[in-house]
This record gives sequence, structure tokens and C-alpha cells, in this order.
Amino acid sequence: MHYVELAIVFAVPSRNTNRSRIENMQAEINDPESPCIGICQINPLTQLCDGCFRNEDEVTNWWDLSATQKREVLEALELRKDQAFECMFE
Repeated sequence: MHYVELAIVFAVPSRNTNRSRIENMQAEINDPESPCIGICQINPLTQLCDGCFRNEDEVTNWWDLSATQKREVLEALELRKDQAFECMFE
């Protein structure tokens, strides 16, 4: 017989729920969208996604990154795309 350990989590509202709702709304507005275009395949040579040019860590951790970190990744992607297209036409 196998036993499964279950964790029960109770949501406790914060004391200032209006403030947290406003902060959540602001975070959603400022949060950059995922660059995913639905072509999700890590290229074995570049170790980057063929669709969005993110590396595996950037893909799997995207939702945990802060808005600032996401913007930094997006800036890096522009350089990666440029480099990839330069290599294609050399």
C-alpha cells in the first residue's frame, strides 16, 4: 500500500486587501508578455528555443521573473535574434 502526503494550504486574506489588489493590477499592467510564439523546441546546437530564442532556464522560469528581469531577457533576445540572422546569411 502506498501513501501520498498531502499539504493543505489555507488562504488567509491580508489586512489590506484593497492595496494588494491594486498592486497586483499594476504588476499585471507593467509585466511584459511572454515572447513565446508556440514553436517550442530547444535547438541542440545553440541551446536556445527555435521560436523565441530563450534558453531553457528563461523559458521555465519566465513566470517567476520580476518585470525588470523579463525586460532584461527581452533585450537579450533582440541581440540573439540579430546574431542568429547574421549567421544565417554569412
